[in-house]
Amino acid sequence: VKEAVEMTIEDIDHDVVFGMPVKSFAGLFYVELMKGAQRAVDEMNEKTGRNDEIIFMDDNKELNRELSNVEDLLNMDIDAMLLVCMDPSGSVPAFEKCLAKEGLYTVIIDAPCDGSENADAVIVSNNYEAGRLEMEMLAKALDGKGSIIAISDSTNPNA
Repeated sequence: VKEAVEMTIEDIDHDVVFGMPVKSFAGLFYVELMKGAQRAVDEMNEKTGRNDEIIFMDDNKELNRELSNVEDLLNMDIDAMLLVCMDPSGSVPAFEKCLAKEGLYTVIIDAPCDGSENADAVIVSNNYEAGRLEMEMLAKALDGKGSIIAISDSTNPNA
């Protein structure tokens, strides 16, 4: 576990390079996620006067490509990895490479993998609670009539 450091990103005295491998550039959700990340970097540059940058890489929904993209980003000597894990267990090798890189900050976004609690930060929604609320509203709307089908996806912890 990394030691907590009391500082903000504004305290950093050099340009920061973020790496962000994304599940798919074709998915609307991921396009919006990238736009938001880029907007945050742009706003930080305006605030700090630095020239931070973010490098996006398309995993094309392939675990091998996710690992390769993480390795490529690590070789670029980035300061922080923003990792959207492809698969709860399949993304562990890529995540472990991030953890092994000295001085790298690792942030898990949207989809965690096994061991995500070892990241510097984890930003995910509470999908269990969201699903519970959705089903509660659906049950009320059906008023005791109709059928519900539940689908699970073992490769997607959000599902």
